[in-house]
Amino acid sequence: MLHRYNTGSVVPVSDGAAYFDGDDSQITSSLPGSTFDGDFSTAFWVKRLAIGGTDVLLHIKDGTSDNVYVAFTSDNKVKLQLMDTYTETPAESEFSNVGIWNHIVCVQNDVENTQQIYLNGVDVATDATSARDVDVDVDATNFTLGSNVDKTTDEFEGYMCNVGVWSRALT
Repeated sequence: MLHRYNTGSVVPVSDGAAYFDGDDSQITSSLPGSTFDGDFSTAFWVKRLAIGGTDVLLHIKDGTSDNVYVAFTSDNKVKLQLMDTYTETPAESEFSNVGIWNHIVCVQNDVENTQQIYLNGVDVATDATSARDVDVDVDATNFTLGSNVDKTTDEFEGYMCNVGVWSRALT
């Protein structure tokens, strides 16, 4: 299998996980522009090494104000957030599992009008009022794992592997 992504300063470790040092390490890639237009799902295996500020796992931003991101917050939550010009719509849940592997799945379902976060297979957050079409046009310069798209803030410290992105709501 040939991967076409730029790992930058991120060093994949022998078991297949990528290590993010929390300071200037991220992976950039590209997806079709329609991936986050409507239903979508993301999944990660992550091992967060420290609690500090906000640690972004995935950030997608188009040329306007539209954003999709999955992050750990400084107040120990995991958050799926969709933003357009003025509106933020988070689904979030408590997260205190530092130093151990966790499986996180985030789902937006336009038909059900929900956002959900699953932590280790358990539905830990459902927001029934926030799901909507954000229409983020993704290209190679604005899909980032491990930090904000600008690569200067909210950098993840830990390990990440088996990242998946689907243009449908997984059930």
